[in-house]
Amino acid sequence: MLKRLKKILFYTTESLAAFSLFAMLVVVTYQVIARYMPNMTIPSWTEELARFILIYIIAFAGGLAIEKKAYVGMDSFYMMLPFRGKKVLDLLFNIMTGYLFYIILKYGYDLMLKVKIQLTPAMRISMSYIYFSLPLLGFLVLLFIILDSLATIKSLIKNEEVMVSTPDEHLIYYVSEEEKIRKLEEEKVDELMHKNKTGKEDI
Repeated sequence: MLKRLKKILFYTTESLAAFSLFAMLVVVTYQVIARYMPNMTIPSWTEELARFILIYIIAFAGGLAIEKKAYVGMDSFYMMLPFRGKKVLDLLFNIMTGYLFYIILKYGYDLMLKVKIQLTPAMRISMSYIYFSLPLLGFLVLLFIILDSLATIKSLIKNEEVMVSTPDEHLIYYVSEEEKIRKLEEEKVDELMHKNKTGKEDI
């Protein structure tokens, strides 16, 4: 259930980030074309909209980076620890990071409410729509941290000491040594069956 929830959340957030990137590409491309095409005026809102979309891309990607362990870190001391020591350190890191993004969520929401009467220069929309990216970033990162912490605690309780990932290496979860061996054996059996089937077809 936890793994399924992480998968749904990850791919939903990733899709939103990809859509935002595509939207920014369309806006910037239109701006460049309008700049060099005769008899075309450059809309004043294109540059502003591209900046706002970029902010939301960062908000969506913040949570994804937590799940993929993509943030920069120094792991010299971390790699010397045993597996359980690493997991305890991961939980400590999650607590500190979670508190930081809780502050971003709380005060970002307060800031969003304060600027709702302020309008953007070009698009003339409320600045609260742009500042909404702050509580959104805090919420998504907190959600991914909570799910990652639950998975880590589960791996400690069940003594699951082997870290594996999905085929696309996006989602990380833990299994026991026996389950890992069983999965490898099943993959070998499937590979042999495929080879035998292919060999018979060639004959």
